[in-house]
Amino acid sequence: MNRFITYRPEIDGLRTVAVLSVIFYHANFNLFGQNFIKGGFLGVDIFFVISGYLITSILLTGLETRDLTLMNFYERRARRILPILLFVITTSIPFSWFLLLPPEFQQYSWQTLSSIFSVSNFYFWTEDSYWSAESILKPLLNTWSLGVEEQFYLFMPLLLLFTIKQNLRQIRYLFYTLAIVSLIASHYMSSEDTQSSFYLLPFRAWEILIGASIATLRDRKLSNLKFPFFPSLGLAVVLACFFFFDENTLHPSFYTLIPTLGVGLVILFANPKDPITNFLQNRVVVAIGLISYGLYLWHFPVFSYLTHAGVFQNFGTKIGAIGLVFLLSISTYFLIEKPFRSFSLINSKVFWSILIVWVLVLSSFAYVGTKDGFSFRFPKILHNLPSEPERFNNHTWFNSESSSSQGRIILVGDSHMRSIAPNFKNWAKKKGFDYAQSTLGGCMFILNMNRVKKRDFQKSGCNTSFQNERLKFILESPPSIVFIGGRLQIITEEKMFDNQEGDNEGGYDYFLQNEQNSLNTIEKRRQAIKENFQKTVHNIISAGHTVVLIYPVPEVGFHVPKRIMKELKISNTLPEQPLSTLHSVYINRTKNSFSILDSIVNDQTHRIYPSDIFCDVDLPDRCIVYTPNAILYLDEDHLSFEGGELILRKIEEVISSPDFKY
Repeated sequence: MNRFITYRPEIDGLRTVAVLSVIFYHANFNLFGQNFIKGGFLGVDIFFVISGYLITSILLTGLETRDLTLMNFYERRARRILPILLFVITTSIPFSWFLLLPPEFQQYSWQTLSSIFSVSNFYFWTEDSYWSAESILKPLLNTWSLGVEEQFYLFMPLLLLFTIKQNLRQIRYLFYTLAIVSLIASHYMSSEDTQSSFYLLPFRAWEILIGASIATLRDRKLSNLKFPFFPSLGLAVVLACFFFFDENTLHPSFYTLIPTLGVGLVILFANPKDPITNFLQNRVVVAIGLISYGLYLWHFPVFSYLTHAGVFQNFGTKIGAIGLVFLLSISTYFLIEKPFRSFSLINSKVFWSILIVWVLVLSSFAYVGTKDGFSFRFPKILHNLPSEPERFNNHTWFNSESSSSQGRIILVGDSHMRSIAPNFKNWAKKKGFDYAQSTLGGCMFILNMNRVKKRDFQKSGCNTSFQNERLKFILESPPSIVFIGGRLQIITEEKMFDNQEGDNEGGYDYFLQNEQNSLNTIEKRRQAIKENFQKTVHNIISAGHTVVLIYPVPEVGFHVPKRIMKELKISNTLPEQPLSTLHSVYINRTKNSFSILDSIVNDQTHRIYPSDIFCDVDLPDRCIVYTPNAILYLDEDHLSFEGGELILRKIEEVISSPDFKY
């Protein structure tokens, strides 16, 4: 038997641990207000270590027996990965067709293309954070890790062929060196650019190389040394990390060494004397591991489509969804995975013929979907709705398109301001203003305050350091019109929106705190917010700028485009009583926010009231969410491009007024 590769059932047992942690993490079972397995995302890191070990073992075996060919290696990888991936994507099409709005279908089409061609990690790298609340709405998000692994599969055989004349010890030291370099880069990048460190191979390679290094050590029979309980220690460490790591842990980083080395202990020292080794070799545990790839592929689309359908909230539905995922995985294991892996059932010529046709058909369909998301599926009002606004770099100036300069505009605020930033930028440049912005989700511009988690006071990216960066940029800029706005009401009330008509967004995990975390009541926090917001505006005005305060945009409580889509599916027409929300609820919800904004009194401050645009206009005591020709909201509370245009009309009125001082 070859010294590098033999079947090891405990590896399938580890796969079970990895995939179940990921599934339960994404199912988001809450215990005391938080995901009870908040570090379950580490299951992917376990998979990386396992892949590094197995693939390197296969390659070293091929080199030792001199029967390694790149074509054979790549075909075996393709047989393992692509058929079920293509089947899952194909199966997802009808659900996307009926559940996704045109812009969502465009995104889904790009996800499909990037998944097919093994670059989905690059696609999601350009998107929102993996941790964002909207991530569950991306049906193929989980394929990012396949992109990382498939890129590793591409480079590792070439690396080993390049070092074929080196002995095993030299190869091992090469792996150590590359892993150390990658780990250091990963830790640094996680502090500077979490998107890159999370999604890109150079910053994930060290995890795979841990497994690769272990593959070079197995010939030393370490499992027979006097460490019989190291596997138990290793798995205990991994399980502990599932409960102590969370989305705020610097990851991947030096901290991630803890669970990955724990996995390494299991792989390296597995032995019959260890109870955990025996547990991982249990037939049921191994059986789940055998279908783990299917479980990983199926779970996220199933959870995502149920979320799109609005039925993935309660415990029973989530348990049922997990049961469905198991059923689908077992079926595709026997009907798709095993047949396509068998050279005797499907020879190479037939395999490549099927694969090429399948890829061509699927990618052609997806390419067409990237154009307009097959918008003909819906009435015209749903055709041109962007799924999320275009993003621009913070603290970067965009020059005016006009020959006569009118000055400078800076837009500052949270995602509510970011959603109207494209409108703002285009309008400002055409009107002769240079434009810059400083926007961050969940981050109103309030100095000396940190946005922290309620349960443990852990800081978010919206902290005093970032707020000081904003202030520095504004103070160093020539006199400008500084627009400040955002969802201030969620900060003052410390809870999501309840429209009092059956739509309640639920709890809110954050509040604002001072550096000492000493504000122990909501009243004290509100007072601190008020005082520090006044200081913020005072600093800006003292530097010679003019401030325009944008008061809170009315919240809705339900996803506007999807609610309209649902209404149209029921009756094919918009309801006689237009969808809207109570203006009186808005007034009560924002009274503390208005109090803070109204407290800013000076000649260099002007105001925009979105409620004057949306509320008590067409319907008494109601705030509209759409017009006959346009949807005004992207979701439950962010304005669409058309909604942003209405705000800009009001802004143009204000700055054109003789009373406006700039």
